Amino acid sequence: MEQIPLRLLRNIAEEAAPTRFTPRQQARHERIMNLGAMLIARFGVGAFAFGRLAQALRYSTSTLRWHFADFDDLVIAILRRHLNLLTLTLPGIPQTTPDAARSRRAAYLAATRDQEGNLTSAHKILLRDRAALPADEAGAIAATWSKLRGRFTEEELCLLDDLTLSPAEIEQRLAEPPVKSPDPAPVGEIISTPTHKPMAHITRGRPALPPRPFHPETSQSLCVAAEA
Repeated sequence: MEQIPLRLLRNIAEEAAPTRFTPRQQARHERIMNLGAMLIARFGVGAFAFGRLAQALRYSTSTLRWHFADFDDLVIAILRRHLNLLTLTLPGIPQTTPDAARSRRAAYLAATRDQEGNLTSAHKILLRDRAALPADEAGAIAATWSKLRGRFTEEELCLLDDLTLSPAEIEQRLAEPPVKSPDPAPVGEIISTPTHKPMAHITRGRPALPPRPFHPETSQSLCVAAEA
């Protein structure tokens, strides 16, 4: 008989009787989440085992398991905290606010980038590793992320998650007028279609950023707007 994952059993128990952390336990919990997020963002889910993470943080595996049932439990907690931050930040900007779209973009950047302008560890994990989550959690994470993404256009998301662009450059790109489409050719005229610029890279009538591979250790830019 297949065993029910400890993560699920613990979640049920916590809903019935939440654990009350002491200040020391709370500080340790936050340290595990913050340093765990940094290491997972840099090396990726599956790059090291739960026990190796415990050694890296100078904790015993049993101490780590007291806080998180397994590796998946830790990743899920990191992503839930990040999505909760986005959920609390973005709805706080009413549609009636002057220049609400710009305000939402600024709030998104504040929640997804650090002081140096790089993507936060949690946001890197969300963009790159959410598909690796267990099936019972992946759906809920994807649904919440999809709802949040719906507040932006595909072009906005593509630019917001591009590390080569500053906030000012993002606004400048969005303010550029669309490129006017060429007039239709007269009937009977044959037009050659270029093949070196696929239509998938055209947004609002002008060239958009092509998808790029994600290199978390060097914080290269990426374009993830078209991902599910």
